Amino acid sequence: MTDYDIGALIQRFDRFESAQGRVTGQLSAAMGEGLLLDVLAHALAPSGDVELLPEVPRRDNDAFDAENAPVPSVRDLDAWLAQAGELVAVECKHWTAASTDARRSVPEGAVDFAEYARAQWRELTVPADWARWTTTTKIALPLRPPYGWTAPQVNRARRILIVWRPVSCDGVSAFSRHLTTTRREGEWVDLTVEVFSASIHLRQLLTAGISRLHSTFGQLDTLLEALDAIVWRSPRR
Repeated sequence: MTDYDIGALIQRFDRFESAQGRVTGQLSAAMGEGLLLDVLAHALAPSGDVELLPEVPRRDNDAFDAENAPVPSVRDLDAWLAQAGELVAVECKHWTAASTDARRSVPEGAVDFAEYARAQWRELTVPADWARWTTTTKIALPLRPPYGWTAPQVNRARRILIVWRPVSCDGVSAFSRHLTTTRREGEWVDLTVEVFSASIHLRQLLTAGISRLHSTFGQLDTLLEALDAIVWRSPRR
């Protein structure tokens, strides 16, 4: 297994340098989802072992009807996790300081950092954005059970939207909660979505003196092994 350098991650993804923007984007595309899942696994670990299921969460078309709720265009989420006999549906958004909607560094001062995180939360939870299905709000989609699991287990599954960027309802917490709705048995029902900031969690680890993060699910190892198989670098002189 491989470890991440937490300080280097924050330096790469929370600082914007125009000369490095393209490389940062390439890293986000290659390792972003795996990185976010590994950070979430670390945050969930105190409650028990976390397993990455082989299936991804898929939209339950039976929950929609043409008259009151047409089937949306968005469909699959990024991952099913299982912990202590319960499901966790996950959507990953590796939004960084180099993303096209930002292109500026995250503030470092405690007060400015907290205000930045709260502003990101307000932008994310604008009511109009949650009144329709988007590539972000699809975290609340009705979902089909993965193999070996049941509809009641899916109904009580945690829904976690992982975002790299600092985003927090109070400017401090890595986990925030947002109340929205989903479709279930032909009705609109309330659903709580958790938003998890990987950047905030990793910064909390650094403050606690932890500088490395273990790659729980091994996706980073798979990526590095693939690169090793196709790339050969001459020794530095």
